[in-house]
Amino acid sequence: MTTVSESETRHMIGLQLHSYRTSLSFRVIRTGEAICLNQLTKENVDDVHFWDKEKAKIIRIEIRRSNNRRFASYLVPSVTKASRKIIGDLGVYTLRASNTLPGFADHEFDFYQGVATRLSQAYCLISACRLFARTVQSGTVDILSFSRLSF
Repeated sequence: MTTVSESETRHMIGLQLHSYRTSLSFRVIRTGEAICLNQLTKENVDDVHFWDKEKAKIIRIEIRRSNNRRFASYLVPSVTKASRKIIGDLGVYTLRASNTLPGFADHEFDFYQGVATRLSQAYCLISACRLFARTVQSGTVDILSFSRLSF
């Protein structure tokens, strides 16, 4: 599961994600712990995975040219089901907010953690509805399917 802006959705079609990649998003999926970079700098910009390759190229060049080390910030909380299984992550960056200092305040961090939690709940609800619809259509109850469903 991934969340992107509407303009970046075209970059997601047919994309294959592999867990061996070293970007922060994949590290969050492996560990389950949120990562927050309050300063996106020349040294750590390559750790951030941008879906739009052209945009990534422009951003990386801009950061490397920038004398201001506090160029942007990046936050990646995990999207986790109640069973503690990680189903994705939510990457939030402040690249467009050039008039403010980068970094996330505690209340912003809590807000995006809440958004990730709500995404997880929505995912689980949709999964349950799909399972229920399949059960109604087939006319039989598959107990094993219901037992695998976790909220």
